[in-house]
Amino acid sequence: IAALARCVSENLEAEKAGGVEAKAQEAGNDRGNKLFTASEAEAFASDLLASAGISDYEMTDPSGTPMPSFDVVWTYENGIVAALVGYKEMRAVDLDVAGNAVMADEAKNCKGDFASGRKISEPAKLVSVKRLFTSCRSDGKSVEIHYTLVKTKSGHLIQLAHLNLGGATGNVADADSPFLNGAVLSSYK
Repeated sequence: IAALARCVSENLEAEKAGGVEAKAQEAGNDRGNKLFTASEAEAFASDLLASAGISDYEMTDPSGTPMPSFDVVWTYENGIVAALVGYKEMRAVDLDVAGNAVMADEAKNCKGDFASGRKISEPAKLVSVKRLFTSCRSDGKSVEIHYTLVKTKSGHLIQLAHLNLGGATGNVADADSPFLNGAVLSSYK
């Protein structure tokens, strides 16, 4: 998703090249196409978790986790690791293409047995949602990741990931369910 987001961002910049307004925006925007600063991402994730009725989590440093490219990472008491990243100006990105990119990237990084697929996503009124999973088993270790891609009406792309790194006791396949109810979906703007 990050590579796809960079590509979209580069193409948008190329379209705007030469304009004074575009150069002023570039100078003031060192986040590229990232939607959140670190503190904004943590606040957004905290609000999302509260809307979903989840309180049994602890925020962790993304750089010390298996999800360093995400804006914010948290761990549930049951051992499931969750992460969130947001990208702006993603209107042109098709969620099916983005999902394929996620699965292809995970397949490339897996050095063992790999499986992936799409999950059923109920239609939502305010946003577009795609769900998918990947699983990699290598050297006796297993990693299962369930992704939720949310595209907002304002053109932002929010990516949630829930991981079982082998020791989680919770059901990682349904860990995103609380984030897909109407009250939470209205939080995505």
